[in-house]
Amino acid sequence: MKVSYSTQNFNELFAEVNHQKDFATSSKEHEHTLTFPSCICDGSIKLYKFRSGFDLSIQTTLAQKRLILELEAEVTNPAPFKLGFCVSGSSRATIKGLKEELRFNPGQIGWGGTSDMVGTLEYSTGELFKFITISMDAEVLDTLLDGCAEPLPRQFQRLIKGTDRSLDLQTNWMTPTMKTDMQHDLNCPNHGLTKHLYLESKALEVFACFLEQFSSSSGKNSQTPALKPADVERIYWAKEILLNDLAHPPSLAGLAKLVGLNDYKLKVGFRQILGTTVFGYLRELRMQHAKDLLTTKALSIVEIARAVGYASETSFSAAFKESFGVPPTVYRASIF
Repeated sequence: MKVSYSTQNFNELFAEVNHQKDFATSSKEHEHTLTFPSCICDGSIKLYKFRSGFDLSIQTTLAQKRLILELEAEVTNPAPFKLGFCVSGSSRATIKGLKEELRFNPGQIGWGGTSDMVGTLEYSTGELFKFITISMDAEVLDTLLDGCAEPLPRQFQRLIKGTDRSLDLQTNWMTPTMKTDMQHDLNCPNHGLTKHLYLESKALEVFACFLEQFSSSSGKNSQTPALKPADVERIYWAKEILLNDLAHPPSLAGLAKLVGLNDYKLKVGFRQILGTTVFGYLRELRMQHAKDLLTTKALSIVEIARAVGYASETSFSAAFKESFGVPPTVYRASIF
């Protein structure tokens, strides 16, 4: 069974149920929560307004039957820049002006800006869909970049100026730091002002990581061939293999064989999708996991080193200090 709503239907339904007792809404200073009507799906959208033209939203959706939204959005010009992160679940969209279907899977990010968007959006059924979006208008971006956008790729410069009304939506994959920040956003223990400041700092950190990834990968795009959709899926598969076995990962050749790619395409694909090498990505994963393990006293430094794939405490400590500026013993002491 398919449930279909146009933008107009959606807005009318929200306006109608807003007056019903079983419809949960809440609003605090800089924070608003909108719970979806049960006739559409289970879930909610939390909106955090940091400053004028800069906000973050967290959408959680669980559709028990096929749900398709008809998009008829009209955005003011210049259009805001949006950076989205798929944390769990999946969705797909058919947008007028895009040749290929736009898909989001766990770990995938999307960004762009457009003044008008027409098409359809379908959520995965029976799967918890979590999506975080950071939105910034041109004035906020100009303030953050402080007039120093020239070193960034021209493609991004045109996007943030807001003068181009053409459709410009792109996708990539989260770095380990982005993934960690997304989980922190979802599980933020703070309240009130401290939560507001915490989420704003994480949004800025993620935006900085995105700029670094985008700048490094864009410089190589003209020299490397575009990946086919099937190749992208295999790169994503390779990424998950590394994530699931940090202590004993396969060799480069072994990883390539597991996912059905040759060594060259695997290396090129990692550069294009993740902005780093295969083992550069593995190192990031190991260090982030080690950092998480150090926040508890469950394991010793030696045990943590082994858990993330280092044979000696010395080599692990050197790698950790290179990544975070302090040895693991000092980092743990600063927490406790």
